[in-house]
Amino acid sequence: MRIVVAGAGEFGLSIAQLLTAEEFDIVIVDSDHERVQAAQAAVDCLVVEGNPCSNALFSRHDVAEAEMFIACLLNDEMNMVACMMAKHYGIARTVACVRNADYMRYEKDFVHDEMQIDLLLNTDFIVAKEIGKILTATSSLNVENFAGGKVKMFETKIAEDSPFVNKQLRELELPNDILAALILHEQKVLVPRGSDVLHKDDFVYFVGTADAISTFAKNFHTVYERPKHVLMIGAGRTGRFTAPILERRGMFVKAIEKNEERCELLAGELKNGIVLCGDGTNIDLLNEEGITDTDVVLAITDDEKLNLMAALLAKHLGAKRTLVRVDHNEFVDLMTQVGVDVALSTRSLMAEELLRFVHGKGVLNVSVLDDAQSQAMELIVREKSEVLEKEVKKLNLPAGSLLCAVVRGNDAYIPKGDTVLHLGDRVVLLVRNDIVSDVTQKFESVQK
Repeated sequence: MRIVVAGAGEFGLSIAQLLTAEEFDIVIVDSDHERVQAAQAAVDCLVVEGNPCSNALFSRHDVAEAEMFIACLLNDEMNMVACMMAKHYGIARTVACVRNADYMRYEKDFVHDEMQIDLLLNTDFIVAKEIGKILTATSSLNVENFAGGKVKMFETKIAEDSPFVNKQLRELELPNDILAALILHEQKVLVPRGSDVLHKDDFVYFVGTADAISTFAKNFHTVYERPKHVLMIGAGRTGRFTAPILERRGMFVKAIEKNEERCELLAGELKNGIVLCGDGTNIDLLNEEGITDTDVVLAITDDEKLNLMAALLAKHLGAKRTLVRVDHNEFVDLMTQVGVDVALSTRSLMAEELLRFVHGKGVLNVSVLDDAQSQAMELIVREKSEVLEKEVKKLNLPAGSLLCAVVRGNDAYIPKGDTVLHLGDRVVLLVRNDIVSDVTQKFESVQK
């Protein structure tokens, strides 16, 4: 599939790199000569210097033949105009990256129906939804649901005092309905074998049926009560999306923000919360506002270094939990190693949202794993697909992929080699990014 990415800024390049890694045919377009040169050096794809909103661009055959257009320019309105032009010139699917929260409120009626833009991608809104999900959960584990919750995947980090440290997987005596699906050891991704040993600080992903995972996960996780009092450091776009979500879920939100205009904007969104104009790293202010009585501190400014400092300071002063917004995946492990409870990668969340759309109806769900090299995917077995009525051991899935679970009707189970895939089965796989297209092709309908 050919995809045009309009905009070679930092966000556009990250999207292009993500899609190139999955072997999509990418064309980057930007009018800025320096950004074009930087893109040519950073991404192995065609880079075109030109106006993304011009007729001349869409008259090029390498752009006109695209099936998808993603606009991530620096201006929301330019993104939407570019998408409308792409639709006018016959590009079937369009994505506009936007920052203005108002556009999200009119997404269906105006943006989809009138402007015919298929997807609005707003990182702040995506992050806010994920924060709401995390704070509503009662487990410290990162748990992802597939097939309507019938299959769960959880990630755990092997602690030094864990009963599983320095043990081979075969020694764990995992229940029949649970599979150790992936190990991340010293930044290396391993598809587990029984002889593999779990080491301190390894990340392990387990997949299984909902009941089995809920029972087994008790070996690893801490149980939290749902937060009642949340202290939010930062009242930017992410904060203005997040605070109303948390209020609707019964949490009391107190926000600290330096910028007076942002304070006023957030105060207008809240019904019961409090917005303070001040420095979220000021020790006296944090103590005055009862940091020790706060259930969770959210450091969600646009500055990830400031977020880290604020979270560590809050922990030092007695905060129970901390959650930090991170824009670069490489900082996630560092933050958790120094004591941050949850490091939320904006790029991983954006990638999940975008990949669900790019892959289309054939992919029901996508979860990007913390190594940023792999993803968990939920696919459906379709009519005339290559895998239909085949045993799992005869699927010839590429190395670097693992079929973890099958859902048939209301039943979920871990497949064996002689398990046969039937029409309509939902399957959960862990797949390395560079072979995603090879795997998904096997589940697509083909002409026979």
